[in-house]
Amino acid sequence: MGYFLRLLNRRGLDQHQNQPIWKYGLTADEFHELKRELQYSTPYSIDTRDVFIYYAEWWRNLYNGGTPSKKAVFDTLGGNISLQIDEEEFYKYARNGAKRLGIKWITRQNTLYFKTMLLHGGLPLKHISDNYGNYLDFLLAVLEEQPESIEDFAFKSEIISFLPKSSQNDIIYENCFEIVRSILYGESIYDDLLKSNEVIEKLSCKLKEKKKSLKRKTRETKPKVYWLLSKEFNREKIVLQVGLAGIYNEDDLAKIFGFELGKREYHFYLNDELLCVFRRTLNGKYKTDWFSGGSIEWDGTDSIPNTYVQSEGDKYPVHDFIQQVPNLSEPSLWVKYNEEEWRLVKSNGTSYSEAAVIFPEDWSVEVFTSKTRIFDHEVNWLEFEGEITLSNKEYSKTYYCDVKSFDWTIITQKPAWMLRANMPVVMKKPTVLIYDETGKKLPSGEFRINIRKRKSFEEWQNINVQNRIGIGCYDLKIERDGIVAYDHFYSIGDFTINTLSESIDEAKITVQSGQFLFTIQKSHLFEMETEGHNIFYLRRNQEENKAPKAIKATIKESRNRSLFFEFESPLRGIGIIGREGELIPTNRTLHIQNLSGLRIISNSNTETRLTIKSALKNDVKIIKTLKSSFEPLNSIHEDILHQFYLADPMNHENKVMLELSADSNTLTYEVAGFSSFLDPLSNSRVNITGSSENETELVAIPLGTLAEHIDLIPLSREEDEYSIPQYEFTNQFIVISSGNNVGEVMPRYFNTGEDFVGPKKWERVELYHNELLENSFEHESWKVLNKYFAICLSEKIPFTTFDQITSFGRSSSVAAKAFLFLGYKSKDKEEFIQKVVPRLELELGICFHWIIREDWEVAINSVIDFLKNEAWFKQLSELNLIDEAQLSDDVLWFITNYFSNSDFPEVMNYVFTGRSAVRQAISHSRIRDLRERLGERVLRELPNNIPRTNQSYGIPVREHESVSLLIYAPIAAAESISGEQKDYPIWGGDDFRKVIRRNIQYAQYLAPEFYKEVLLHTLQKI
Repeated sequence: MGYFLRLLNRRGLDQHQNQPIWKYGLTADEFHELKRELQYSTPYSIDTRDVFIYYAEWWRNLYNGGTPSKKAVFDTLGGNISLQIDEEEFYKYARNGAKRLGIKWITRQNTLYFKTMLLHGGLPLKHISDNYGNYLDFLLAVLEEQPESIEDFAFKSEIISFLPKSSQNDIIYENCFEIVRSILYGESIYDDLLKSNEVIEKLSCKLKEKKKSLKRKTRETKPKVYWLLSKEFNREKIVLQVGLAGIYNEDDLAKIFGFELGKREYHFYLNDELLCVFRRTLNGKYKTDWFSGGSIEWDGTDSIPNTYVQSEGDKYPVHDFIQQVPNLSEPSLWVKYNEEEWRLVKSNGTSYSEAAVIFPEDWSVEVFTSKTRIFDHEVNWLEFEGEITLSNKEYSKTYYCDVKSFDWTIITQKPAWMLRANMPVVMKKPTVLIYDETGKKLPSGEFRINIRKRKSFEEWQNINVQNRIGIGCYDLKIERDGIVAYDHFYSIGDFTINTLSESIDEAKITVQSGQFLFTIQKSHLFEMETEGHNIFYLRRNQEENKAPKAIKATIKESRNRSLFFEFESPLRGIGIIGREGELIPTNRTLHIQNLSGLRIISNSNTETRLTIKSALKNDVKIIKTLKSSFEPLNSIHEDILHQFYLADPMNHENKVMLELSADSNTLTYEVAGFSSFLDPLSNSRVNITGSSENETELVAIPLGTLAEHIDLIPLSREEDEYSIPQYEFTNQFIVISSGNNVGEVMPRYFNTGEDFVGPKKWERVELYHNELLENSFEHESWKVLNKYFAICLSEKIPFTTFDQITSFGRSSSVAAKAFLFLGYKSKDKEEFIQKVVPRLELELGICFHWIIREDWEVAINSVIDFLKNEAWFKQLSELNLIDEAQLSDDVLWFITNYFSNSDFPEVMNYVFTGRSAVRQAISHSRIRDLRERLGERVLRELPNNIPRTNQSYGIPVREHESVSLLIYAPIAAAESISGEQKDYPIWGGDDFRKVIRRNIQYAQYLAPEFYKEVLLHTLQKI
């Protein structure tokens, strides 16, 4: 028995309680026992959960400064195991152990595995105890800042300087941020940790005392966007980090976007890569869900990244989100972000006591400098204190430490056709906003802004006395408290580009250039001819099989500096292109997990239709008219999933077809749910076919056994073959991919026994359904369901992988019980309502709002009875900290918020009271409006299989047979909710009933408002 299982036994637990590791409260002796257990393990006997615990406890007990690393953790281990594996293998064991425990990884712009494992240790108790004064001053300063993100204090030298230099790293920042936020909001989550030793408890008391005197701070919403220079694998690299808060209220997010909000989701793109999604939460705020696979590495160009958001097919530019990119041809100022990284500063001054400058060879300074190479540029690197002056043949620049820093934004007036440019673009005199070091906008009296033509010898002119400016490049000089900073912008006046004709092979554009010299940069992707001085013909190079995403061009005025920019390529027809502009052939299979970087291209002057349909169930179609000439495939990810789950996800032939049509031209692409497949070599050996990487991790999930045996069991590997281990408790397994390839390999059933013949799938589903129906939540069947459900979430595999989950969709009564049981067991209740439940409904082909109202009542009573018998409830109720009424409120929270999030609060009122809101009758004119909005093309494609209902409740269906599905679907839902439908229920049944349920969902998807109106009208009439 491994250490983790012994730990559970000591704590009187039968399984992990979905809590941080520090909550187990390991003593010094227990940590020593864990260490000894690992020291004398072998790679074959080691319990990976023990390794994960060691990572967390190392942070709590052994960390003593410096940048944490895998090597630092491993070097404290010693023993025989250290002679058999290295730190990378030990780290992989820890990650596997975390996955086995269902640990939710911290995600920002990438997945922070290492940081997550350390932070499960809570606080670095030894380090804080040894540096009490430093941490007290630091935490008090952070508390006073009342941060909403780490970036709110991590850039302030006056705060981070309280820490020892060796502790100035982002893991410490993250740790302290969570502690401070819990104190700010009066949360008790860390109370036990803060009482774990006398020094920490003393520190906690001082923080709580300080919190009483704080006044709520109003924070500016300017996001922290910054460039970091780091050394990785012996090379310098610069990456872009976007510092967004985890939660925004609607007004603050609207200020960032520059337009009023009102929709449920906004997808934020940076250079056509989906960076994150802002989802409206149950309390009306917007939560930031990171999507990007990693930090965005600078490509060495001086073009400012293009940012925009998409919502419900509409595209909105987000101007001025990023205004600065690194420029190795000019001097630049950098400050230390942590021991290994430096942050680019926009100004000439910083409040930090130390800084560094990077400058090219044609600039000089009167002290010794070191050399480094970045993007094949050899540049000088100089760290300094105080001030330093650099010079070249024409100018000198002075940089300062220990001064009041400031930032600024030149409000862009970029035309819609222009994508990226190498500096801010305006069409008239610009507006410039100045911010202090905290991000607060400064009043105009605290600074002075002057402009003049770029590198001219004209006098500087105050920008406020200029009524208008000419065209060309302008230098900008900002002065505040004796510190001078420079920037530049480009005024294009009425310069514009218009497309006269476009196609995938050739296009024609006209340019209104005025006094500018306009040049299209040469490219191997196309050839160019000109007609006069303002008409350009572009012809695509057929040999390249690429369509340029954008056309690079320049404009130049007199001898002034050129503006380098990109505009949307007119070389476009219909099709899909890759990240580098390559045309994706129609015979290439795409994969749902790998849509990032792919875009649909279409002509702007021709209506392009996109039809999304299942290859196996093609009677349900999603038809869209594309609004953008370049549409990221990620924007239709949910629609693709909707069609994928119409058929069995475990069927190799299940694919989604994307059909693009414009005029008489049609192209069809197929999208598969998985990129790789398991090929059995025997009943216990397997290899992988498809596009998955060689280092794919495979794990087996036991079936037909007790919940305590259900785990992620790694498969051993020799060359390209994997082997399933033998166990006494079962011969049945589901094998899936894990690690970096999570969700890429189609799950597959294996039986390692001989000549096994078990019940058929429908028999198994019926058996599991009856077990869930007939037994209370203490029964083993519910424990097994919970285990498989958690694995589906952590491993990103379909819920239908497991018959136990599929089974609860067979009846209203079990669906109601499962909804409340799984909701209460979830780690993040709000995420369960907003993300998990919609996914369940999509994959199982059911909607929880169909549940019969009496079944809700039974389920509520069942879950309350179950929770009253839980040990935690008994303990808290004995202390008068909770009672049955509060428990009831907690359970009802799930139902209330589900109906609210689904936009059916009136249905919830009916469920609880039996009364429906008074609705207007569904008239002929209302149905005619619906038909006109959908159009004949969509109506012709509606499925034929329509649910049977008791009656039409006064709705004129016969006169509108083309939309009969859209009428009868919500009627069927209402009859289910009320319990009136006995003869033709929509729950359970055979494959035909499944089709009916999918068609009801499709009717709601196609016309949600009409669906709701008919549903409420029917409830009123019943």
